[in-house]
Amino acid sequence: MKKITDIFLQKEQTLSVEFFSPKTEKGQQKLEGSVAVICRDLHPDYLSVTYGAGGSTREGTGELVTSFQQRFGLPVMHHLTCIGSSRDELRALLAELYSKDVMNILALRGDAPADNESWQPHAQGFHYATELVELIRSLYEDRFAVGVAGFPEDHPESSSSASDIRFLKSKIEAGSDFIITQFFFENSLYFDYVRRVREAGIQCRIIPGILPITDYQGLLRFSAGCGASVPECVHEIFQDIADDPLETLRRGVAFAVDQCNQLLKNRAPGIHFYSVNKHESLSKIIPQLDMK
Repeated sequence: MKKITDIFLQKEQTLSVEFFSPKTEKGQQKLEGSVAVICRDLHPDYLSVTYGAGGSTREGTGELVTSFQQRFGLPVMHHLTCIGSSRDELRALLAELYSKDVMNILALRGDAPADNESWQPHAQGFHYATELVELIRSLYEDRFAVGVAGFPEDHPESSSSASDIRFLKSKIEAGSDFIITQFFFENSLYFDYVRRVREAGIQCRIIPGILPITDYQGLLRFSAGCGASVPECVHEIFQDIADDPLETLRRGVAFAVDQCNQLLKNRAPGIHFYSVNKHESLSKIIPQLDMK
């Protein structure tokens, strides 16, 4: 199975799509259908599967990653958080991923589950994603491609933009290969972030994350939870049709196509879509992208 970094050597701009592990049988069926449509019709370069807060979907993530790789012949990036697992558990999981030909990891610190107030980080675990990257490199050198998260509007727990960039640089210096950003709706946020990251001496790919708008009220809740701002232009476009899913989809597609093509035109190294396990909007957006 290819590493994502091998794909980078072949393509100036890449297309990737992210999914999450569902909690119900109905959700699983919906996911399977969406992935099949996306892989058959839209030809992404690689897929990505999230790891629930505190490692809550650990088994489900691994099963989806290996299943998708076998079914669709595409590299699938396995998200991996570190604060919910011991060092020994992480070592064992990495060995398991390697044995199953999973060659791509998104290394994350992780968050506490929102519905478990008593949850605590693992006492024998790591505190930062940098430590996870260091572990991967110490055990496997360059046999995994390792990505990390970037935040154009700063991590919600960051004390300042400068501090946020310092933490990012520590992850890159530990051996990360590329950055995938949190979603945003104003491209100026992304380009300003790239400028600040480059000024810090970081030269790897910074792939913009895009969330297609299909549910205005859901978007407001989701954005508030992860610290992403919703600009006035989005409110103006979607607020008056919040109860009209078809019109929201139509406007969401138009907004995403324009946003993505402006990013691509200005040399963003691809697009990473947060699919929310849906294919309907992506089936309309991706064929309209001007990718190199």
